[in-house]
Amino acid sequence: KCCSRESYNTQPRILVNNGDLTIKSPDGKNIKFETTGSGDVYLDRTNIKETLNRIDPIGKRVDKIEKTTLPGIESTVKMLQQRKL
Repeated sequence: KCCSRESYNTQPRILVNNGDLTIKSPDGKNIKFETTGSGDVYLDRTNIKETLNRIDPIGKRVDKIEKTTLPGIESTVKMLQQRKL
C-alpha cells in the first residue's frame, strides 16, 4: 500500500491554533512557534528577536540607526524640499 496507517503515524503533524504553530513529532520532540500579537515570536518559549539581538550586535546598531539617524535624514529632506518651493 502507498500510505499505510503505520507510516501515517510516523509523520510529523502541523497544528495551528490561535496564531501559534506547532510541529508535532511522533517521538515527542515538538517544535512550537508562539506569537504575541506585538511582533514577538517565541520558539519553544525562547524569544527569537531577543536571542538574535544578543547574538548579533549589528541588529542593535540597525535599531539605533532607525531610531536616530533616519528621522534626522527625513527632516533634512523635508526642509530642503520646502526651500525649493
